[in-house]
Amino acid sequence: MDLAIKIEDWRDWCGSQLPSEQDFGFAWMSLGICQAAMDRDLGGEYDFLDIILAQGPLERGAEHLEDALYQIVQACTQRGRRIPWRFPVAARRLRDISPTTWRDAGFGIELRTPSHVTLRFKLLNQSAPGLQAAWRAPLARLGMTNCVISGGYAGRDAQLRLGWPLRIAYFEANKPADLLEGLASASPAGRLSGQFALGREQSKCDVLVFWGSAAKLIERVRAGPGRIKGKLLLLVSKHVPAASTMDRLFKLTRASGVVVIDPRAAGHRVDQAINAFVLEFSLDQMCDAALVLGMERHIPLKFVQLTEALARLRIQDVAGTLMDSLPAFKLELPGAFGGNAQSRNKVLNYSTASDGATILVDIASAIKAARPAPAASAQRADRYLQQQYFVLPDGRKRVQATHGFVAGMAAEVDVRIGPAHAEWQALQARFIDTGLFAENDTASLTVWLMEPTQMAEPVSGKLTLPRDGAIAPCTLRFTPLKTGQFEARITVLHHGRVVQTALLSAGVGRAAGELAAMAEATQLQKTIPVRHNLGEIAHRRYFDLAIVENHTLAGEVRTIALSAERAWIANAAPLIEHWGALSASLIKVAQQASEYVDGIEGAEGRAVLIGLARNGSYIGKILIGQHLKRPGNNAAIAKEEYIQVVSMRSGTLPIEFVYDFPAPLESAALCEHWRAGIKIRACPGQCGGGTSDRVCPMGFWGISKVIERHQLSYEHSAAGKEYFLQSEPTRHSDAIDVRGPVVFSSSKRVPEAAIGKLRSALAVPGISAVEVGNWEQWADKVVSLNPRLILSMPHAAGTQAGASLEISEKVIRSIDLTADHVCPRPDGKPPLVILLGRDVAQASAAFSRHLTAFNSNGAAAVVATIATVAGSQAAAVASMIAAELLKKRDQPFRLGEAIREVKRQALLQNLIMPLCVVAYGDADWRIDYSGDPNDQI
Repeated sequence: MDLAIKIEDWRDWCGSQLPSEQDFGFAWMSLGICQAAMDRDLGGEYDFLDIILAQGPLERGAEHLEDALYQIVQACTQRGRRIPWRFPVAARRLRDISPTTWRDAGFGIELRTPSHVTLRFKLLNQSAPGLQAAWRAPLARLGMTNCVISGGYAGRDAQLRLGWPLRIAYFEANKPADLLEGLASASPAGRLSGQFALGREQSKCDVLVFWGSAAKLIERVRAGPGRIKGKLLLLVSKHVPAASTMDRLFKLTRASGVVVIDPRAAGHRVDQAINAFVLEFSLDQMCDAALVLGMERHIPLKFVQLTEALARLRIQDVAGTLMDSLPAFKLELPGAFGGNAQSRNKVLNYSTASDGATILVDIASAIKAARPAPAASAQRADRYLQQQYFVLPDGRKRVQATHGFVAGMAAEVDVRIGPAHAEWQALQARFIDTGLFAENDTASLTVWLMEPTQMAEPVSGKLTLPRDGAIAPCTLRFTPLKTGQFEARITVLHHGRVVQTALLSAGVGRAAGELAAMAEATQLQKTIPVRHNLGEIAHRRYFDLAIVENHTLAGEVRTIALSAERAWIANAAPLIEHWGALSASLIKVAQQASEYVDGIEGAEGRAVLIGLARNGSYIGKILIGQHLKRPGNNAAIAKEEYIQVVSMRSGTLPIEFVYDFPAPLESAALCEHWRAGIKIRACPGQCGGGTSDRVCPMGFWGISKVIERHQLSYEHSAAGKEYFLQSEPTRHSDAIDVRGPVVFSSSKRVPEAAIGKLRSALAVPGISAVEVGNWEQWADKVVSLNPRLILSMPHAAGTQAGASLEISEKVIRSIDLTADHVCPRPDGKPPLVILLGRDVAQASAAFSRHLTAFNSNGAAAVVATIATVAGSQAAAVASMIAAELLKKRDQPFRLGEAIREVKRQALLQNLIMPLCVVAYGDADWRIDYSGDPNDQI
């Protein structure tokens, strides 16, 4: 190790003068405090100790040693800080004082410390974490009931905002699931904490328990799904992580602390140890003391490393955060709890776990159930996406770029989010940050800059957004490749979802002098905030990949794919031809339904499936083919199950038909295991997926992935800027309770027999189906019944502003649809709209207007098709969707998964057309068929 002397050498030096472990422990305490003071770990506050130690032979200051060390201990404890302790390396100087003097100084510290004061030591020298156990041991053996030892960590990446009740999490198929079995019934942890398996639904926790090494945990966290984060990591492992591994783990999980327990000592006492920690913390112990004093009653701790913020955290701090939230939610506590947050906090009694800590659980539950006051966010100043741009003539010094960039010369764009400022160019539309802050005072954003003709690779940066004010910018560096136009897309993501995107346009000249003559300076334009309301996005699931379909200023179609780790651009123009071929195949199925009664197992159906797969394979090559050539990306994309698609202009990118397997030959056979694959939701082990000789429906993204679509709104654009308008789930309103009245209608072209099947599908307990025959009845029933589900099978016609929908031979133009047809109450629960019918998926421009009409008038989401559906098949598809939504389940499920399941079940029932079903809107809406719909506004 990189230390001048080992602990064994100190033991040898003490020798017979300090024969007992306790004697050596007291000396060890004094030596480490002194070494930390010599290394200025306390800053300049204790220079007098340095003076004592520098007066020549240390024996001269020996009589003052105990006083000096105790002053350090006293100052730290009074300020709530840990006492710095560093491995003693200055052996030559320190050994000028006898071992017995060091022991007496340590013993004196114990005698002078009041019994109610906990001595909290912070071990430094963290470049050698594996030695912490050896260094802790002499201090731990002192037998002092008020002594706590933990390691220190800077925690630059930590995001500390502890939740309450504590969220204790684990991974499925990892042993802690068994070790934590007794925690739910333990006291007080059963009341003051909750346990769950980490996943896409819940990816953040306060305590993450993992059986295995830090390296294994890093591997598991990177495997996802989503971005797993934990405040405190509890590893049951034989090995203490190396410093470099620890740094990677802390950065990846944003953790503030890690505890390592030897599995040989753990047994089945992990739940008891955690319960003891929860008990001590609920009694207002500082977190490091609660951890060590509580857990070590049951299990010896091998390693403890905490940031200073986590180490000193108390339940009073958690209470203060909760109390500060009360005004924003218009909540007040009764009686003695009046006044400001500080006075309310003092009233809480933490002498027993059943008092203050339990009351805080009730307060947290009330806040979770409350609606935020509208004025809470309005008090903050508006913030904007902003940029500054520079060139670097010598490659180092930055010069403000006045008119643009220079070909071959390094350039940098600084991007930030903040209030308007004269020195920063900003978008006109404000940055929407509502819902970004759930448990933390900051939100992590990813920023991508992409220009395929001018940049060799996309570049990305990270922004840490506080609740208020400006943030430090991220710098995006690139070198323009050639002269001409520069049109880069800046895209901001949070949780894998697109939050805002804008176009950065500039000129690129041969030299700086050319740029002054160019017509346009560098500017941000065409702002597109994708969401009006982020709907507490911080509470929602991570998405793996966002695909943005947009256009250059010249009208060229480009597709951008991006995530937190990577991005690429594809030319989407060739997709038009292949989408036409896909659409033609599906129209044939719609028009000649009798030839496809055997589904994909019949000869005609198999031929259609092969055609879809061949075109889907080519679409995949266009969208992601070049990216797949990069090492490691094929496997990464295959695992990306949750995908967001954003269409910047009217049109439908057929992402559902991307085919992951090799393009099948026209003579390919249908995979014999396809039904088993659909049922188990993955290719069976003996299968291995499709090949050129075997076509498999599991290869289509629409079958294997959850896809969230967002469609541009033209009619509701503001100030000439394009943007999206749709309802968003929030933590208070994330469910669509489909019980109660259902308003449904159909075109005259839908056969009566087919409508009868839909009526049967809606004849289930808790559903009151109301059929309407014209648009006036439709609006009347929606206003009077406030349905959560609206289902229609109209006939669509017309284009542009003349786009129209027909039911029972009554026609309305989409532009004339109002909130009365969808969601008439501004504070009402938005309904799910199912819009399936003949020619609804006509020209994509007209199709987008139908979607916009319903979304803009308050629909939570619109379920439709991306290909023509015949009247009889529309009813069959509608019946299947209704059956899936109204299926009894033990717990709610998500809209994105529901649409995917409809497609899977349709194939099993020999139906092909449901492959066209898509949902426009947020995939996170929970479909609930269990509660009382009257309980929701």
